[in-house]
Amino acid sequence: MKKNSTCSRSHVQKTDFTFCTFGAGSCISRAQCTQPTADDSLNCDFVPFFLDVNGGGALHYWYDSPTSDSLIAVGANYTTPTLTASDSFFIAEYDTGTTTTALRFDGASDYAAISSYWYASSGIPELTVETWVRTSDSTTQIIASFDRSEYWRVEIDGDGGGPGQIGFDINTNVGIEDFGSVSRVDDGNWHHVACVYDNGAIRIYIDGVLDASTTRG
Repeated sequence: MKKNSTCSRSHVQKTDFTFCTFGAGSCISRAQCTQPTADDSLNCDFVPFFLDVNGGGALHYWYDSPTSDSLIAVGANYTTPTLTASDSFFIAEYDTGTTTTALRFDGASDYAAISSYWYASSGIPELTVETWVRTSDSTTQIIASFDRSEYWRVEIDGDGGGPGQIGFDINTNVGIEDFGSVSRVDDGNWHHVACVYDNGAIRIYIDGVLDASTTRG
C-alpha cells in the first residue's frame, strides 16, 4: 500500500514467498493462498493509515518489503506509522487449516529424535544430509546427528568446522573424518546446506555451491 506526499490511492500487494521459520527453535509452515484484496482509499494527508484486507478466515501477515522475514503486524488490518513520503506495505495470506503443528525448542538442550530408526548395517557407501539453517551464533550447534562415532553428524563449529562454519563428521572405513566448510553461515540469513559422502568423496555445499571437499575411505 502506498502513500505519496500528494493524494494517492493505496493498494495491497502480495508477497511471493511461502512462510517457514526456524528461528528461536520453531518451525511453522503454511501454504500460500490466493492474493488478498483490500479496499482502495484516497488519502491526502500526512497521517497514519488504517489498512484493511478483504478476505476469508485465513491468517494475514504484514511486511515492509516483499522479501522481508520480519513481521510488522498480524491480522486483517494494520495501522501504519505517520507517513511523510511514499511507502509500501506487503501482505501474505495463509491457510490456517493446512498445517497447524510446530516444534519449539528452548535453545539450550531440547532436540527431536526419530523413534525406532537405525541403519541396518555399517559400510554405507553414499549419504546426503540437507538442511536449512539461520543463525547468528558462531558457537557449537548440532544440526542433525546419527552419532558421530558410529555414522555421521552435521553441525556448526564442533569437531569439523570452525566458528560459524559447517562441520560434517563422518565415520568411514578408515576412521572418523571431521571436515568443515570454508564459508561461514552465522550471518543471520537463511542458508541451504548439503553434506555429501559418495564412496570416499566428501563434499559440503552451501546455497547450491560447492564450498569444500576432501576424500576419506
